[in-house]
Amino acid sequence: MHLRALRYLVAVAEDGHFGRAAARMHVSQPSVSQAVARLERQFGAQLLDRSGGRVVPTETGERVLAEVRAFLRHIDEAARIATTPDTGTRLRIACTPFFSMWVTVQLLTPYREAHPTAEVSVAELDVSAQARAPVAGQIDVAAGEPLMADPRLRETTMREDPCAIRMSIHHPLAQFDEIALSRLAGVPIADGDPQLHPVYHSWIRETLRSAGVTPTFAPPTRDSPSAISRIIDGTMVSIAADILPEGAIPGLAVRRVGDPVRWRWATTMLREAPKPSSVAFTNWARLRG
Repeated sequence: MHLRALRYLVAVAEDGHFGRAAARMHVSQPSVSQAVARLERQFGAQLLDRSGGRVVPTETGERVLAEVRAFLRHIDEAARIATTPDTGTRLRIACTPFFSMWVTVQLLTPYREAHPTAEVSVAELDVSAQARAPVAGQIDVAAGEPLMADPRLRETTMREDPCAIRMSIHHPLAQFDEIALSRLAGVPIADGDPQLHPVYHSWIRETLRSAGVTPTFAPPTRDSPSAISRIIDGTMVSIAADILPEGAIPGLAVRRVGDPVRWRWATTMLREAPKPSSVAFTNWARLRG
């Protein structure tokens, strides 16, 4: 099975005609016809219906074409990466889905303005995936929630923020402008999934216990939309950095924590030979913090 044959198949499906596809691919029509027929034998299924005036994919052909197109996109991107010189300005950042909004608005927009030649991309990954990605060469730096200790990785505090409690606008605590942690005794607290967010989970436990509160945790949620909906319906409240303005999410109230509690944001990159753009981004973020 050759890449060229896969491209011929896509061309015929798009043009609906072997001759036009051949002209677009700058080859003879018999070459395209033979290559597609060979593909059908290899797949063991008819991929194109040639019975009408226009060649169209069969039902099986549609499913195969979806996978072929995705495969060719990956191949083309790999070729682009291989042939594009890395100037050192490319920066691949990973963060959790909820934090990606904050990263984009608060960090990446001004960072791009300060570094107009930088090529920046953001991947949304859970914490465990973030810890693996730098080692695998998939990202340059993880930004946001501190990760579990790994001798291969270097963690740097990016900034610290005061904390807030998020709750339903109808929650009894929403009547206060500022909330002491002691008021959270017996209140179900969202901590996400402790397996996906181990550092965050430990931080909440330590924070509440230091205020004399034995934590009451709500059943864990594995994604931000589910957690937010459960907060809005009053099932639980959450403690997090005070980065979400009041009214940003309908039905959600945000109240500053009265205790001197702060959440630490961090960047994590390879300990040995980190990419210069990762170091530059971390230093820049620390200055802004």
